[in-house]
Amino acid sequence: MLSKMRVEYILAKTFVRQNFKSYRRFSSSGPPWSVVFFGSDNFALSSLQMLHQELISGHYVRNLSVVCAYMKCPVAQYSIENKLNIIPWKPHIEDLQRDKPEIGLVVSFGHLIPQSIISAFPLGMVNVHASILPRWRGAAPIIHTVLNGETESGVTLMKIRPHKFDCGEIINTSKISVGVSEDAESLTARLAQLGAKELQFCLRNLTSSLSQATPQKDSGVTYAPKVSPIMSACVWTELSAAQLHHRHLALHHVHPLHADWHGQQIKFLDCVPCERSTDSAPGLISFSKKSKHLEVACNENSVLAIKSLQLKGKKMMTAMDFVNGFLKRVPRDLWKFGNGDVS
Repeated sequence: MLSKMRVEYILAKTFVRQNFKSYRRFSSSGPPWSVVFFGSDNFALSSLQMLHQELISGHYVRNLSVVCAYMKCPVAQYSIENKLNIIPWKPHIEDLQRDKPEIGLVVSFGHLIPQSIISAFPLGMVNVHASILPRWRGAAPIIHTVLNGETESGVTLMKIRPHKFDCGEIINTSKISVGVSEDAESLTARLAQLGAKELQFCLRNLTSSLSQATPQKDSGVTYAPKVSPIMSACVWTELSAAQLHHRHLALHHVHPLHADWHGQQIKFLDCVPCERSTDSAPGLISFSKKSKHLEVACNENSVLAIKSLQLKGKKMMTAMDFVNGFLKRVPRDLWKFGNGDVS
């Protein structure tokens, strides 16, 4: 019996053949292309900026419209500032086909594209995804890459298929190394530029790139669901200092690490693992006079150094500020952080 992936691949090939005549009516079979771009955030913005420059030059883009779900997102704001045609989500097919588009390009859009919209483009739709597929399918691939301490990441260009995220045939994959202490913001910026570059190359060789797409492997699939504040909770008895540091690098820009200080939530804004180990119970706090950092015992006898932190409703403070303003005001046996809120 044919595997489900193989059946989808055959159906996709059939779709291309059935739409070839339509494609010939709308296109000269080569660039410059009529493009509709679907995007939202700063990761998508790099690709839109590239497409805008291609539109200005006229070499590979002759028409460019932009589909946005939210008018306050970076993609929408850039489109307004540069007088690009904006089509609100969910678009009417007549609006999409106004400029006889040949290809739809999707970067960090966040919505499933229905078959009716995919079929509006004679060449289908191409998505730029920030991982090496089939690893980290889903909404937050970069965060999960950093969260898991991976040393390699990349971007994948793939064909869009209806009903499921990130399962289409792969057009191309480009890989980069992840720095030891690189955070999700830094990696996002680098991958955004890489994605724009790979999309530009695909656009310049569009028909050949699409014809060479191959089905994704059935093995090695992992998922990157949306993140939540629970993921940044410090559970000292379960997580090592290295694991907490990875969470800090992955999440600090959206959900800083947090714990409990005698009934108050406290956030850790900068932290690193210590090289030393400890026999202290997880959550116990000490202060290093040499480094002027708080040192917190974690799982696996590891130690996390806290450089700066913030109590709820108060300004950011250094570790020394916390020692003088809070730690010294309680008995030594109460120098302990409780677990963060996981409810």
